[in-house]
Amino acid sequence: MAPFVATEFISKQKSMLIAPAGYGKTYAIAECLLYTSGKSLVLTHTNAGVSALKEKFKARNIPPDKYQVETISSYVQKYVHSFVSPATIPSQDDKRAYFSYIINAAITILQSPWIAKIIKNTYRDLFVDEYQDCTLSYHRVIMILSCYMRTHLMGDPLQGIFGFSAKDPLVDMRDVGQMGDFARNSYELVIPWRWNNNGRDDLGIQLGLLRGQLIRQQNVNIDYAAYPAIIVHRIITDVLYVELPRIINDILGRYPNILFIHPISAKTDPRVDFVRKFNNRIYMLESLDDKDFYSLSRAFDAMTPDTLLSTLSVICGKLFGVTHTKEWITDERVKNRQGENKDLSLRLDEKVRFTTENFSRRNIASILEFFRTELKMPVARADLLNSLITSLKEADENKCSVYEGMCNARNRLRRYGRKIHGHCIGTTLLTKGLECDCVVLLDIDAFTDYRHLYVALTRGSRDIIVIKLVPPEERQGNLF
Repeated sequence: MAPFVATEFISKQKSMLIAPAGYGKTYAIAECLLYTSGKSLVLTHTNAGVSALKEKFKARNIPPDKYQVETISSYVQKYVHSFVSPATIPSQDDKRAYFSYIINAAITILQSPWIAKIIKNTYRDLFVDEYQDCTLSYHRVIMILSCYMRTHLMGDPLQGIFGFSAKDPLVDMRDVGQMGDFARNSYELVIPWRWNNNGRDDLGIQLGLLRGQLIRQQNVNIDYAAYPAIIVHRIITDVLYVELPRIINDILGRYPNILFIHPISAKTDPRVDFVRKFNNRIYMLESLDDKDFYSLSRAFDAMTPDTLLSTLSVICGKLFGVTHTKEWITDERVKNRQGENKDLSLRLDEKVRFTTENFSRRNIASILEFFRTELKMPVARADLLNSLITSLKEADENKCSVYEGMCNARNRLRRYGRKIHGHCIGTTLLTKGLECDCVVLLDIDAFTDYRHLYVALTRGSRDIIVIKLVPPEERQGNLF
């Protein structure tokens, strides 16, 4: 692969850029636009990605009339909704059927000669970001578009972690059979700007070497002694419950901005337990479409004055923990606390009675706020609590359902993306594309996919800390 030179890269009818994490892919796309003539179409996968690209283009003073940025989904949806009868298109609520239909219909529509003519007259170049996240069906769409304009693909095979369907797997950017002329005109970014710009050239160099090892071996059995820029804490398992809190508390005290990455993506419980273990000093990043956001908002929609307490009991159990919730309410009543908590329990009882008699979504939201601010209940899932309160208020103000309010709230976050500040915990699927001063990989050996491991390791721009659990028979000291 040749080193990236913007003018040479865009001169090819079909070209592909391999962009390791932290090597300046978004900057490279912006640089390409400085040299293109005519208008370019820039496609990516998420609305947050759209926002990030627009930000970078604006920072480089690229005129807005030189490009159009949108998601691949929104681009093909426009054609399908313009040329297909609405009665034929599945409901958008059924996401699997809807998007499958949209992509297949788009493949047919985009091959129409007069659609081809429109596209050719509108754009000169096509750039597709995060190409490793394209499924084979999306790949077919891009290959059709590549017949109409110069096409440039950007991505990294080591970051392809979003495969969800065996029926429609991710494209393999390393497969010449799939990539054709793109593979034959392949370029690569070679400078690890994320680490160089933070004075950690050593970390950038060693991550580059580790990347080569992962590509060659495609496993996660890494000898971290070969990469001394990565900090490794070895914890003997028979003292795990003593040593792990000591190490984590030390890290929390030393770094204002930390991202903990948990190896388990499928369930929220392990991260909730971790947050609670450290007294809710860590903010839990949530999946945009975690089922609890929608199921709990529907539970509020089903709530009546008669079921106010029983529903609150279940929801507050999710938010604050069952034990803490039961200290204040049951399914039938507010607890009559004594001593220093007597006034609080009386005020809570008054608030519940008032809401029962003056039933509204806003008044329900005020009960949740009372739990958080007055009762000072510990919140492991602050994003879930904040989103529910926002959705209840929006439902009251806009006369819509709480579920609709929740959809609006999550879509706003989807559009604008999120940044990491303070102490956070997430997974590779939640943090890909983000970066933080310090990243901590919890239980490194539980990362069983080399691509997830690479994504996790490359989130830290200044320090990378690895927690490795070691059986007693391998005792060699706690740190190397």
